[in-house]
Amino acid sequence: MSTFLSYFNAELINAIYHTLLHSLWQIPLIALGIKLAVKHFQVYSSKRTVHTNLSVLIISLIVSSFTFLFYSFREIPEIVVNTPSETGMIPITLDNIGSSESIITTSSWTDWLVNYNSVIVLVWTIGVAVFLGRFLVGWLGIQYIRRNAITDIPIEIQSAFSTILKKLNIKRHIQLGLSDIIPIPMVMGHVKPIVLLPLASINQLTIDEVEAILAHELAHVLHYDIIKNFIVILAEAIFFYHPVIWLLTSEIKEKREHICDDTVMKVLPDRLHYAKTLIKLGEIYQSRESHLTLALFNNKFKLMKRVKRILNLQNEPRSSKTRGMIIALVLGGFVIFTSAGIMQQVNTQE
Repeated sequence: MSTFLSYFNAELINAIYHTLLHSLWQIPLIALGIKLAVKHFQVYSSKRTVHTNLSVLIISLIVSSFTFLFYSFREIPEIVVNTPSETGMIPITLDNIGSSESIITTSSWTDWLVNYNSVIVLVWTIGVAVFLGRFLVGWLGIQYIRRNAITDIPIEIQSAFSTILKKLNIKRHIQLGLSDIIPIPMVMGHVKPIVLLPLASINQLTIDEVEAILAHELAHVLHYDIIKNFIVILAEAIFFYHPVIWLLTSEIKEKREHICDDTVMKVLPDRLHYAKTLIKLGEIYQSRESHLTLALFNNKFKLMKRVKRILNLQNEPRSSKTRGMIIALVLGGFVIFTSAGIMQQVNTQE
């Protein structure tokens, strides 16, 4: 551990540590402020929710970047550490991390943060590396799937694809392919997007059902969901420790599917047929989620929620209002709890 931390100078550790510490109250405060402001001026919609949450993620990344820069160019204050007889604990250094002498006996969590700041930075670095590594593995997997896609498409499916492109008024070039690797339909790539259909399901779906699936996948392209998904991945990697981020990204993933469902129903207004298509696809394959591809459904529970929404059997604004109240309470509690503790901890250093 000490060898790994030796690659970080004291200024870098201090900057990262304070950035992580302040993000605990900054992100909830940003989320609460933006959500309350947007709720006051706009009516409810899935699109508004997605854009609001994405704004929170982007602003949180920007604010944390400025926090990091602020502490990077700031002198590290001299920390006065009391003797063990006064504090009941031994100062933590890179040399004695992990030794029995470094065990904290005080009950103050702020003192724990002061003494274990290097460990906190190490854990965060490992966490970010794991999430970004998973992203890289997924990206490499997507490139493999794309290279092995079958581009010799049956005429009736290619015709349905062209029809949906016209109905959605999509004029950019989008490739259509088949794959015997993927279990569910998906769209990948932004610069050169490609819609892939699982080869195994083609023979089990009618051409009308395939058309509905294509409409959903093309809706992801229409709404630039690949870019939105990248922002979500980046935020989840950097702020993997923050529950508010996971609340926001979970809502983004759910609502973007609703947006695509709404788009499908504008060009294919038969709600019952679309709902049956989703259920049929769900029965063919088990739900599966990828962090780099936009899956048609995540799990059976979410699939049934979508079906109820499509058939107007669910009062979405009310359920979303309840969720919003819960999120607001969580955010408010986070702000109050972390602000008090962090300010106390910062005051002990400055």
